[in-house]
Amino acid sequence: MAQWWQPTATSYLGRIRKARILEAVTEGVSREAAENLAKLKKDALVAHAEERLADTGWLPPILRSPS
Repeated sequence: MAQWWQPTATSYLGRIRKARILEAVTEGVSREAAENLAKLKKDALVAHAEERLADTGWLPPILRSPS
């Protein structure tokens, strides 16, 4: 699934809470990357998260296959 889907503002990031966006960046990139975004307003947060998560292969839990 990670080959075809990207976390974008339209597909996912714009529809979830700020805390979940920060969790996604933490999982997909690093805790430091998420901490740098924590004080942004949602629109800016979504834009930066989209950039940071691009091409990482990160998927939200609903799209992950069972381990």
